[in-house]
Parts: sequence; C-alpha cells; structure tokens
Amino acid sequence: MTTAPSASFYLLASTKYRDLLEFICKLTEKVLYQSHFVYIKCSQSDQANDLDALLYSFRDDSFLPHQKTSKPLTGPVLDNPPYPIFISPLNQALPANWVVINLAPDHYTNAHRIIEIATNEEVNRQLARQKFVQYRQLGFQLQTHRIEE
Repeated sequence: MTTAPSASFYLLASTKYRDLLEFICKLTEKVLYQSHFVYIKCSQSDQANDLDALLYSFRDDSFLPHQKTSKPLTGPVLDNPPYPIFISPLNQALPANWVVINLAPDHYTNAHRIIEIATNEEVNRQLARQKFVQYRQLGFQLQTHRIEE
C-alpha cells in the first residue's frame, strides 16, 4: 500500500530574508539526517545563489555538500546522486527518497514529500494558503508548523 504524498508548511514568525535562508539551511540539514536527498526549487537566481553560498558557510564547523544546476536530473543521478542536495529552477520528477523544498510561487507535484516555507509577510502567507488548498485538492497529506524563533 502506497501512502499519499505529503506537503509540510513551515510558517516563520520572521519577515527577514536572512532568517528565511538560515531556516532553509537548518531544515535541509535535518532532512539529510533523515536519510533523504534534498531538491531545493528556486525560481529566482539571486535566491539560488544566496543559498548556494550559505549552505557552505551557515555552520562554522561544517558545510552541506550540494550542487546548483539548471539541467534535469536523470537516471543514475537520481538513484545515486553525487551530492545529497541540488538547487534548481526546474520542476523535476523525483523518487520517494527525495524531499523537495519548494521556494517557487507555484505548487510542486512531482515529488512524494514537499516542504513549503512562508515568512510572516502577508503576500507570502496568502501564497501559502493558496498552495495549501491546491495540495489538499490533489489529495496530499498536509501538516503545518509555526516557527517562532
């Protein structure tokens, strides 16, 4: 029996861009410790570049190995990726052991587990509400987490 795909929403109390990026890095690290690969979908190249830099430097004593790409991941790369984290603007179909952190304005349906993050700005909260409804209509299991730090 297969389980329904899931979408988890993280609602940050902060409105600061740096807080968003640091939270993404911490959440990415947590997902890696759960033995998943991470696909971060960025629709903005500036955000992808900022994450690329921060994944190397957000911890003083370590970094998260990753690759930024604009090419689709295929075959062996999906089954045995050279890096545990990819940053990309593409909607990529992914196996169940991958988790998508979707930073794009559109919802993402090509993965079994999706994470959406919204800062405490009204435009971001409204977009998260729209995505929540879309995922619910598609039959996703939904969770919401409020992050107060």
